Amino acid sequence: MSKRIHKHPGRRAGFSLIELIVVIGIIMVLIGLLLPALQMARQHAVRLECMNNLRQIGHGLIIYSNEQKHLPLRIGFRGDDGSLWGYDEELKQMKAVVDKTMICPNHVDSGYYDVGSQPSYGLNWYYDNQPVTKAKSSDILAAEVRGMEGRGTHRADVRSRYPGELEPYRHPSGKRVGLSNWLYFDGHVAWLSYADASGAPFPSADTDPDPPNWGVDHADHGAATPTY
Repeated sequence: MSKRIHKHPGRRAGFSLIELIVVIGIIMVLIGLLLPALQMARQHAVRLECMNNLRQIGHGLIIYSNEQKHLPLRIGFRGDDGSLWGYDEELKQMKAVVDKTMICPNHVDSGYYDVGSQPSYGLNWYYDNQPVTKAKSSDILAAEVRGMEGRGTHRADVRSRYPGELEPYRHPSGKRVGLSNWLYFDGHVAWLSYADASGAPFPSADTDPDPPNWGVDHADHGAATPTY
């Protein structure tokens, strides 16, 4: 005897409105949990790229120093037309770096390709045009800098141009604010605050001694002729 199958055309499988709202809520919670983690991962990648830029600059400076027996002047004037040139131009002429190396990936205000712009990394001007033998391995060679109007500068000055004092968007790091990348004469790059990188807080008065990791002002900071 065959069984009859009764169909109920009015019934249909699917989600109810409440179930749909619950699913959407779960998805939103997951997105809320994942986005901060993705943002942190992105910032970590940017920080590493910035560190690699400084390492490459350090390699270029060592090559330059080995050839010329001194470091380049951070910035000066060309003898032929009086135009500005900087240590970045020297390193690019040597093929040690490219334009992209001179810009922190997060430094959107750098305008490095515009006329009159400057790099995201400044040289310790105490060692302008000086042999590396005058420095200790723990001395700062270069640092991330803000410069005028946030456009960068060739100069990292322990006193008048506070290096490491960057725009908040450059390296957002949660509760630990004021951190940036620092290049030392021994070639290593560290992610530190100004005080930790310099070995002492920023000097608040002219009579305060320089922080120890800036070394001694050996440079005359004068003009020099481009090497290349």
